[in-house]
Amino acid sequence: ATNSVQFATSPIFKAEVNRPFRSNPMAIDPDGDSLSFELVVPLSEPNTPVMGYTVPGDISINPISGQMQWNTSTSPGVGDYVFAIRIIEWRCGFPVDSVIRDFQISLVSTFTDTLNVFAPLSLSQDASGNYFTSVNPGDTINIQAVYYYSNTGSTGLYGEALSLPNPPIIQSSSGPGTAIADFTWVTDSIHSRLHPYIFTFRGSSIASIPRMTDLTFLVY
Repeated sequence: ATNSVQFATSPIFKAEVNRPFRSNPMAIDPDGDSLSFELVVPLSEPNTPVMGYTVPGDISINPISGQMQWNTSTSPGVGDYVFAIRIIEWRCGFPVDSVIRDFQISLVSTFTDTLNVFAPLSLSQDASGNYFTSVNPGDTINIQAVYYYSNTGSTGLYGEALSLPNPPIIQSSSGPGTAIADFTWVTDSIHSRLHPYIFTFRGSSIASIPRMTDLTFLVY
C-alpha cells in the first residue's frame, strides 16, 4: 500500500525584502519511503498549469532535504507569491506516488526590529549544502541549534523520526535574544535504512510582525 505524504506545518509564510528566506515543507511519509523535492508550476485545476506563471528568480529547493531558499533582494517586490512543490515518493529506486503542495509567501518590507537567524550547525555539509551526520545503530547523536531573535522567540523540531519507537529527545531553553534547542537521539537497529531522516529546526520570532526561519539537517 502507498499512503500520500503528510505535512507538519501550514503552507503560509511571511518573508522580508532583502533578507534571505528559508523554509521546509516538512513532508512526512507514513510508509517510510524516500522523498525528493522539486519546484513546479502551480495548477489552476487538475492537470492544468497556471498560464503565464513564472517562478521569481533566486529561489531554489534542495532535492534531498526539501530546504527552500529565496534571495528576496532580487524579487519583484512586496506582495503575495504562490509556489508549488512536487514531492515524489521513492521505493526500491522507483517512484510510487507524488503530491503537489501549494504554498504562499507574503513578502513585506524589511523591519529593523527583528533578528531571525540560526547559527551554523556544527555538522558537515554535503555538496548540495545539506548539514548531515552518519551514524551506526547504538550511536548517540547530539546536535545543538542556536536561534537569535530580537524580542520574543522560540524553537521547535519537526521530523518523521519523532513518531518512531525510541524517538529523538528535544530540550529547549531561551534567554534574552537567544533560544537553544538540544537534540539527542540514541539510535538502534530498527531505525536503519538506506535513505536519510530529515529533521527541521524552526525558529519563530515575534516582533512587529511574526516571522520564522528553518534549519534542516539529515541523519544517515
